[in-house]
Amino acid sequence: MIESAQKFVRLRDSEEKAEYDRATLEEVPVSVWRNVIFRYPDYRKWVAHNKTVPFEILEKLCNHEVDSEFLRTGYFFPSEFWSFSREGRKYDTQVFFGKLSS
Repeated sequence: MIESAQKFVRLRDSEEKAEYDRATLEEVPVSVWRNVIFRYPDYRKWVAHNKTVPFEILEKLCNHEVDSEFLRTGYFFPSEFWSFSREGRKYDTQVFFGKLSS
């Protein structure tokens, strides 16, 4: 488990595959995710890459100051996150975002 925002950033910036994979695969407490989002805005996109990130953090990323390219340009709408959650269930899923043709 990654216990601090600083450790998450260090792992994500590592040149060793085993270390940056940890930033994608290991669980992180919600309080640490909030800290990453607040203190390291450039790492918000890496928060979304983590396979264990809870829905409430994904929602926060959408509602937070919109600075992610896929949100700003209309590639993805925050309301679509609702389609990935169901009451009482936790999915082991990786979500990919893409632009739908107009």
